[in-house]
Amino acid sequence: PGHGSLATAQDVTVLRDYLATVQKLVADARSSGKTGAAVATAVLPALKEKYGAWEGFEYLAPRNIAEADAEQTGKKRVPQP
Repeated sequence: PGHGSLATAQDVTVLRDYLATVQKLVADARSSGKTGAAVATAVLPALKEKYGAWEGFEYLAPRNIAEADAEQTGKKRVPQP
């Protein structure tokens, strides 16, 4: 049971590249002085250009940007056992 077919090695590579791109674009936005919602506003168009056709992009990309921003600012909530 699952949601679709099994991923290939290429699928994993593409996802890794997407996540690395999110991290880099967020870091670039932050280094130019952007914070909060301005980070997403700066990053989303560049992501959409390359990954906008992905199913679920409109829903997931803003969340991915927010998570990357939280990671880079040390504000990401880390679950405790």
